[in-house]
Amino acid sequence: MQAELKELYKGSITGAHQEIMAVIAEHHLEQVTHPLLICTHTEYEEAKLKLMFFGQETNDWGGEWQTEDIDGLLKMYHDFFCSGYC
Repeated sequence: MQAELKELYKGSITGAHQEIMAVIAEHHLEQVTHPLLICTHTEYEEAKLKLMFFGQETNDWGGEWQTEDIDGLLKMYHDFFCSGYC
């Protein structure tokens, strides 16, 4: 499941990042934070009932959205959500 999500992100994030950065530059807006990328783990993938809530704000996690590094972003979210503390 995570590999499929990663491929989906790689196929769309580059274009989205470039478009958003162009709008920010054109309108002199504040930088935006990284998009929240869904991160799954084995327990979730093997669960009979899967429930997911949306709406988490990234609130500058990792600073301003300056990168298209999917692996780095997924690691950041995995470390937060899948650590057992959240």
